[in-house]
Amino acid sequence: MKKQIFLFALLALFATFVAAQDKEPEYEYGRPSELKGLTKLFIDTHADTQNYDRLVKEIKATSALKDLKIVETAEEAEIIILYKGDIERVLTPPTASLALIQGQALVFVVKGLNKPRLVMRYGNVQESAWEQKPSTKFIKEFAKTYKTANK
Repeated sequence: MKKQIFLFALLALFATFVAAQDKEPEYEYGRPSELKGLTKLFIDTHADTQNYDRLVKEIKATSALKDLKIVETAEEAEIIILYKGDIERVLTPPTASLALIQGQALVFVVKGLNKPRLVMRYGNVQESAWEQKPSTKFIKEFAKTYKTANK
């Protein structure tokens, strides 16, 4: 009986592996240069309105991104930014805690494509109150990338 259960579990694991191999990736890899000439941007922060507002404010204040128009739906977009921010509390001896603010972003080009193309990935952690927030640092990096692509 144990041998049959083991074989069934092994078969189920193999079937899961085979099914995963047959699944097509949801996006392709691209290059930052594909941002050239694109101006319609959709920002998805997973319902985090604070980071959304911060990203919009930073984009509007960044001269290298002045040509970008923020659109309200992904269907209108040529570029999509997926941004996720978290706060992680780390205990430090003896009784203090440190808040680490983390941010991760993926930038996709979607104009006229069957699948989105990943053209930029970003991750950062703010370890002290004197550092810029990860969302601010991301927009600076994105602005450099966008400006280089549109030379």
